[in-house]
Amino acid sequence: MADTWNLLDWVTNCLYLATIVLRVMAYIR
Repeated sequence: MADTWNLLDWVTNCLYLATIVLRVMAYIR
């Protein structure tokens, strides 16, 4: 169960970082 929540947190963090990166790229362009 703990591993599942840990994986969920990892995926959430990846999506959050991906969104920030896309916004920065769009802002630069």
